[in-house]
Parts: sequence; C-alpha cells; structure tokens
Amino acid sequence: MYSIEQSQCIDFLLKTIVVNPASPLHFTNPKLVISLGGELWYGDFVRVRNNYIIQPYIDSIGDVEEQYITTNGLDGSPIFRKTSEAFSNLSNQQRSAIRRVAELPFLFTYLSHLVTELDFSEDTSPVFPHLLNAKSVNRKLELPFINLSGEDKINLMSILETEK
Repeated sequence: MYSIEQSQCIDFLLKTIVVNPASPLHFTNPKLVISLGGELWYGDFVRVRNNYIIQPYIDSIGDVEEQYITTNGLDGSPIFRKTSEAFSNLSNQQRSAIRRVAELPFLFTYLSHLVTELDFSEDTSPVFPHLLNAKSVNRKLELPFINLSGEDKINLMSILETEK
C-alpha cells in the first residue's frame, strides 16, 4: 500500500523515464493500475510536461490557468524534489539501465522501492489527490477523474501499457 504522495511520485518517475527516446517504452503510455472498491482502475496521478507537474488553478482575475510545479531545485515541491534527487543520485549506469528497462514488473518494483525509501512524513503534495483519466481495466467505465482524498493508502497493483 502506498500513500497518495508516493503514488504521485512513482507516476512522475514513470513519466520521466518514458520521455527518453532510448526507452523501449517511449512510444507507449504506461499507466499505474490501482485496486479501488473491488475494481481495477488505471490512469494518471500527475500530468507532466518538460519536467514540470501541471495542474489547473484559478488566477487572480478568475481565469483558469495551468500551474507549473517545479520538480527540482530549491523552489521545487519537496516530494518531487526528493524523488528527482533520489533518481539523480543513482549511478549513471543505474539510471541508464532503468531508462532502458522494458520489463514492467521490474520497473514497478524498482520505482516503488526507490520512492518508499524516501521520507515524506513532513511533506504534502501540491497536486490534487486524483486519479486522472480513470478507466476501469475491464473498459466498462471511464471517468475524467477519481477523487482519492478519502483514501489513506492506495493499492498500486501494476503498470499497464496503453497507446499514446
């Protein structure tokens, strides 16, 4: 079982890895699969563009804009900064190998282990606790999001390859 913050960070790392053209998953759209209410769902915990987490917000004049949440540096969100630093602190050989992994069970285990070793006890996520673009694995239901704010722990089950 994983916290929402850990789930968001695993998804962030997964999205960071697959944008690398050398990744065998580059032309796929891997999604984390969760078990919720007796159903298996997949979707996105975060939206990423150019190493920023993106989320909508209402600006000072009432327009809906995209907020770009920094993932590294001193002004970065603590949970995403810690995650980025942990991945960056891997040796060059380890980072390079992880970016070339095509075996989803290994990638899931490795990323999960990396994130669960981090201490987020004093940190909160700036990202809404939603599973975005939620689809049931059996393809019967499709929702724009599932609100996970009432969930203490998320039961991450797998990674599913989907087409872009």
